[in-house]
Amino acid sequence: MQAAVTNIAKYWRRLAAQRLLARRRHAATVLRRFVKGFMTRHQSLSLDNSEFLQYVRREYLMRLAKQVPRSVLDKSWPRCPSSLRKTDDLLRPLCTRTLVRHYVRSLSPDQKNQLEQKVIAEVIFKGKKQSYQHSIPHYFLDHRLPEGTSAAILAHFEAKVKPGDEKTTYSTVVTKYDRHGYQSRSWILLTTNAALYLLEEKNLKLKHRVPYSSIKGISVSSLADSVFVTHIIPDTKKDKGDIILESAWLIETVTKICIVSKKVDMVHLEESGSICHTMADGKTGIIEFLHGEEPQITKSKNGTLTVVTTANGYSNGY
Repeated sequence: MQAAVTNIAKYWRRLAAQRLLARRRHAATVLRRFVKGFMTRHQSLSLDNSEFLQYVRREYLMRLAKQVPRSVLDKSWPRCPSSLRKTDDLLRPLCTRTLVRHYVRSLSPDQKNQLEQKVIAEVIFKGKKQSYQHSIPHYFLDHRLPEGTSAAILAHFEAKVKPGDEKTTYSTVVTKYDRHGYQSRSWILLTTNAALYLLEEKNLKLKHRVPYSSIKGISVSSLADSVFVTHIIPDTKKDKGDIILESAWLIETVTKICIVSKKVDMVHLEESGSICHTMADGKTGIIEFLHGEEPQITKSKNGTLTVVTTANGYSNGY
């Protein structure tokens, strides 16, 4: 009986040793193929590197699934193996298009309108106006009037100023500078689908109604100030002239006027440091734009309007 137990144990140890040897040989073969596949990974597909490249593809896709961007604004992207560069070049734009598609489909009508306005502002001001970058995070609003008087002003405008067939699209407080003497006055700017309106802030008296067909263009400087000049076509300006305005939300105000007038290309960014404006008697005036330590808008000794802006701009210029 003892001899039988010894024989069984002997043959079992032999079988276990054989199985262990087979596993080690198999492991050595796999490691050898893996190392050889790694060494030939940059070569064309062959029996030597096919399994290694398949492993690389699997690991790359699994890592990409965990690290793929989840937002349109996320520009990060996992590094890819050199053997999968063509695949990576296909997947990256595909992922971007998918994210953009989901983002666009999730936009509300108000968000879509906001995005369209921001795109137009970018076309007009990007790389041309120093205050443009600061305006990007701020939403464009339809009304910028003081909270306490906003409802009363809009009600008066709707009832007693504009024609009933016009729709109000934008309103904000602006500072108007006289063409002669450059005295500043607080006015209210409103736009409808047909014209631009300027009212006195104190008594809401109508001072200007300018149809969009009468606007020749809008000039702004390349600095971070908040002054813009609305040029009026001479045949329709009668005894007035160009209108000099300052808006604390210049980027927004000018963009709104361009959109409602359907004249996106009428804005001129002046880089020479001065803007000319016309007066009622045919004369011209000059507005000079300078850098300084303190922002200010004053009439200089030589009779020009001087706009001094710092690196951060006069007011906010958004």
